[in-house]
Amino acid sequence: MQGNSGTMRTQFFSPNVDRTEVVDQTMQLCSSAKGLILLGSHPVYGGTTISHPTYSPDNFLFRINPDGSKEVFTCDYLKQCSPVNLETF
Repeated sequence: MQGNSGTMRTQFFSPNVDRTEVVDQTMQLCSSAKGLILLGSHPVYGGTTISHPTYSPDNFLFRINPDGSKEVFTCDYLKQCSPVNLETF
């Protein structure tokens, strides 16, 4: 990330081709009443400018709850959501 934007690389198993694929996507950081949101767009095959035909961009919500606990969720544009384990280094 440089400022509020950057690129994220994601590796995933694609059942369409029965193998692991790599996608790069543009990420934009925004704030909301629910926390910080990292919005993905323009997924391309990793290391290229060729659009990926089936990958739905990722979106992440980072929030700190009133009790101080932290939560991170990912939701794509198909509304498939799941919790994320956050590790700090």
